[in-house]
Amino acid sequence: MFKSYFKIAWRNLVRNRTYTIINVIGLSMGIASAILIFCFESYHLSFDGFYRDKDRIYRIVSKTSYETDDYSQGIPQPIGKAISNDYPFFDAVAMRISRSDELVSVIKNNDRQKFEEAIAYVAPDYFTIFNLPFVNGTVPSKLSEPNTAILTQSMASKLFGNDNPIGKTFTIANKYTCNVVGLLKDIPVNTDNQQQIYVSYTTFKAVNPWLVSDSSWGAISSNVQCFVKLKKNVKAADVEKAFPGLIEKYAPANKAFFTFYMQPLSEIHFDTRYDGAVQKKYLWALSIVGVFLIITACINFINLSTAQSLTRSKEIGVRKTLGSTRFQVFLQFMRETALIVLIAVVLSVLIAWLAIPAVNHLFSISISRAFLYSPSFIFFGLLLFISVSVFAGYYPGWLLSKFQPVIALKGGIAQKQVGSFSLRKNLLIVQFVIVQVMIIIAIIITQQMRYAVRSDLGFHKEGIVQVTIPKPSPESIQALRNRFAAINGVKNITFYEYPPMSDNSSWNTVAYDNRIKDEVFQLSCKPADSSYLSMFHLQLVAGRNLYPSDTINGYLINETAVKKLGIKHPGDVIGKMLDVHGKGVIMGVVKDFYNESFHTTIDPLCFYNNTGSYHTAGIQLSLKSLKSALPAIEKVWNESFPDHIFSYSFLDKDIAKLYETETTLLQIIEVFAIVAIIIGCMGLFGLVSFIAVRKEKEIGIRKVLGADLRAVLWLFGKEFVQLIVIAFVLAAPLAWLLMHHWLQDFAYHVKIGAPVFAFCLGITAIVVMVTIGYTSLRAATANPVKALRSE
Repeated sequence: MFKSYFKIAWRNLVRNRTYTIINVIGLSMGIASAILIFCFESYHLSFDGFYRDKDRIYRIVSKTSYETDDYSQGIPQPIGKAISNDYPFFDAVAMRISRSDELVSVIKNNDRQKFEEAIAYVAPDYFTIFNLPFVNGTVPSKLSEPNTAILTQSMASKLFGNDNPIGKTFTIANKYTCNVVGLLKDIPVNTDNQQQIYVSYTTFKAVNPWLVSDSSWGAISSNVQCFVKLKKNVKAADVEKAFPGLIEKYAPANKAFFTFYMQPLSEIHFDTRYDGAVQKKYLWALSIVGVFLIITACINFINLSTAQSLTRSKEIGVRKTLGSTRFQVFLQFMRETALIVLIAVVLSVLIAWLAIPAVNHLFSISISRAFLYSPSFIFFGLLLFISVSVFAGYYPGWLLSKFQPVIALKGGIAQKQVGSFSLRKNLLIVQFVIVQVMIIIAIIITQQMRYAVRSDLGFHKEGIVQVTIPKPSPESIQALRNRFAAINGVKNITFYEYPPMSDNSSWNTVAYDNRIKDEVFQLSCKPADSSYLSMFHLQLVAGRNLYPSDTINGYLINETAVKKLGIKHPGDVIGKMLDVHGKGVIMGVVKDFYNESFHTTIDPLCFYNNTGSYHTAGIQLSLKSLKSALPAIEKVWNESFPDHIFSYSFLDKDIAKLYETETTLLQIIEVFAIVAIIIGCMGLFGLVSFIAVRKEKEIGIRKVLGADLRAVLWLFGKEFVQLIVIAFVLAAPLAWLLMHHWLQDFAYHVKIGAPVFAFCLGITAIVVMVTIGYTSLRAATANPVKALRSE
């Protein structure tokens, strides 16, 4: 019986292959988009879910409140020891100091091999909190000793090949030799704790004795973090109540500025105030996009199926005359729908399987194709198959099954029982509301990105190569300056810690002139040499630059810093004392420039000479000599630092990276906007087909009475002009509200103007006209005799 029904359904699909192909393509695009969104969200929502007792694991985070509130995942280093000694809340407490791009070297066959790797300095209790699996099953007791380390299996293979890593040694920063005492199984991809080298916490005492001392309560660094595992029945809120007393006891000078919070492990990946990767609100927004795409694909199916119902009316009449009940006709159409949806789901899974590598590359994530075979995905696929089959097939099936056999066999269905035309128009309006909202969002994000990247930032950024300096000293800096300057194509050179625009900064509490000590000011400090201003075309509005020949400590500040000090005229601060890293004289005032992304306002800045902080060389190159200059720079660098790994970046590219989140969001919107437009056009094609069949005789009569081609085409076009306008009226305020809210994340942003909406309306009109053009033209040029023959 089932085989017979399947054959009948398949035969009907093949007979109407054009509609079948359009339906399959439309559903496949919508379902494939939903599948990829489901994979993306499942990947992110699975983060850190595999740890034992995950509900009791927290990270202590901080907020510093000077002029503004600044959030950090970092905390003062001594807090770990203090809360362990003073409070009974915890089963385990562990500090972690993370370092990225550390130089790691090993000796292989008398050859020294170098790598840049992320390293975490941790105490043994770190592995009590995070139950990462050891190959030998236990945490090595020797991890409490200096110069000991644990590697993952992948890292061990990278450093030592197939040799047993236990007992082997490697060197960090050409100074600290570590002995491998343990081996971890590879860490799952769905965690932010991706370090593959764990070094004993006591080792860091040699790296930075002050930072790991009990006296570093005033320092908050984002790479110094504290993780805790609460005892059973202890609440995070109870721990937070104890933090003010902790600050009062150990850091009373900072009690007005420091606030500590307990951050659940489950929120670390999603809280972008700290180091979270993605906000949950964006995941829910993606879910809504996926639902809308499925709905628009189903709307297409409904529109095409109801339009096609006119051509199947006699088939239904014959079936009912031969004894089929209304329910049997309904079931037959539902079987056809299910078969189409099944084909679409299979194709969608194939599309998703092929697209996963591209998605991983685009978002820098690691979705496994094996997820498509997981129980959760299989359940999602079945739910999707059933939901789409019922949603897309119920109304057309109900419409077909109610045809009266006598009327159907006489051809009277064409004018009497084709369902609600207004319903199909409303569904199409919904589709184009979604399409136009996505188009407007894409336009505004593009405008904001262009504004951020192409605006005058107040400094020069083109053609500047940045090179890391591992060991800055007066001698090495001068030697590098001379050798770089001799390279053909090098126009200027400067050494500094931070470029003009960067997401890294070093804030310091400063004292100005003879003001009272309780008047606290914070400045973002940028150690730089005297060529910094000329390299980046920074302008002085008062005073002069700093020079190597200066015999006293000197500082430059920017206009925002002057305003922050409450002084109206920049010239009034020249010659005044400023205490940053020791007392010095303000020599000049630099014109304001954008020093961070457009998300934040311009910071008060301070510049001063400090050779020991010049960890970056900025080299301005002639674009004509770029290809030859880079290898020459690398050669000089390698000869100067043979024990390190050369790396470089272009300043303009680094600035563009500050907007990676927005760029990725734009790419997502663009992709799904294109999908929505294609699906919407297919729905439009279905509605035009329906109108063409419904108005076949009307068009024939009009042509017989003398209507020309333009009049017949307008008969089609006028209805769709109305639909576009109605959809636009609904989409424009919705898109404005969404983007107005999004733009509030930027301190400097574009204004949403009328051209954005006019451009969207124009694009939509062009797409609609092209889509309906072929079908309406074919209907308008058809022979009217064929249309009127049945009368």
